[in-house]
Amino acid sequence: LLVYIDDVVPTCDDLKKYSRLRTSSTSSFKSRTLEILNFFLGFEIARPHFRIVLNQRKYALELLDDSGLVGYKPITTPLLHTMKLVKDNGNLFSDLASYQRLIGCLFYLINTILDITFAVNKLSHYVSTPMKSHHEATIWVLRKFVIGFSIFLGRALISWRSKKQGTIFRSSSKA
Repeated sequence: LLVYIDDVVPTCDDLKKYSRLRTSSTSSFKSRTLEILNFFLGFEIARPHFRIVLNQRKYALELLDDSGLVGYKPITTPLLHTMKLVKDNGNLFSDLASYQRLIGCLFYLINTILDITFAVNKLSHYVSTPMKSHHEATIWVLRKFVIGFSIFLGRALISWRSKKQGTIFRSSSKA
């Protein structure tokens, strides 16, 4: 079961067990059955060729849009070796809440963008008193836009894939 506040997503590879779970939960709780799950907690769920693929493309695009980075050219490395991150260089970043929110969002993207893990972890050390250089490095990491997924069986990673997206864009046309 995947549970988040009032959302419950039953998962099972045995239809009989799934039916028993649905029957027992509907008799105990007021619930409704929705269609096939496409989005859950910022994850897009796709099912190509009898597989389940998770990605956070929509979440990442919204984060880029919120940060004003849509249209920026993607970069190849999450942090440059020339970026020196020190605890205090005298140039305090003025918007503490913005930095903390951005670090939190990047931590959430680690679920599917594995190659930013080290950079985000390093930048999170400065979340209480970020400098301007830390914010600039965080924006750099955000430009490392990658599409990917991870598949776990219990706590064990059994498969993953990541692919750099060559162009980031957002259409201005209305549907």
